[in-house]
Amino acid sequence: MKNLKLVIFALMAIPFISCSNDALKVESEKINGPLGEFFEVVEKDYQVNGKELSVEFKRIAEGGPKDASWSTHPTFTAELFDKSGNLISSESTDVVFTKEQLETVFALGVGETASITFKFNGKIKGAVKMKLSSKWDLEEDTEESDDSYVSEENETTAVSSSADVDAMLNNLESMLNRLAKMDDLSDEYDDLEDQIMNLMDKIEDLDMSSAQESRYDKLDARFDRL
Repeated sequence: MKNLKLVIFALMAIPFISCSNDALKVESEKINGPLGEFFEVVEKDYQVNGKELSVEFKRIAEGGPKDASWSTHPTFTAELFDKSGNLISSESTDVVFTKEQLETVFALGVGETASITFKFNGKIKGAVKMKLSSKWDLEEDTEESDDSYVSEENETTAVSSSADVDAMLNNLESMLNRLAKMDDLSDEYDDLEDQIMNLMDKIEDLDMSSAQESRYDKLDARFDRL
């Protein structure tokens, strides 16, 4: 009888052991790429909730981007790997979806931490390890314009540069690609649809070239078909 109780307790413990194995380990606190000079990942066990992963960042040095600008695209990318080291999914921050979280991280003082939530759309089952990398088009950010002075009435035109419009159109196309793969009855579909409409409203207010207008019209028509 005593042995039977021990067997039962051992069987009951299996689910709890399995749950602990679901934790994601950080491969390294170092972030590859240009933003790794200013930030690192806080090393701890992370959990994916649904398909969302909240990652904690720590500022290690002064400097870096001041905002989530369209032109320089400061970006963090989280990659998930299985136990064999194979990449199974990756997701990047975005100047629309994670703008507030990005700018909270950029505003940190040295030694302070803040988190960014990554929402994965692909397969994540079997992930055991996480790695972070980054991108930042610093040269564009520091490049001086020939017209260093911009009057208040021309400020809107200056902000909506051709590069900014192209970046927003690229983002719109990426969002439409994501929407096409989602279940149109899900809450995530409705949220992304709202974000697409908000982005399209912003693009419509910008000064676009004829080529950009043509591309926008094609993306708009595609959105109508989804």
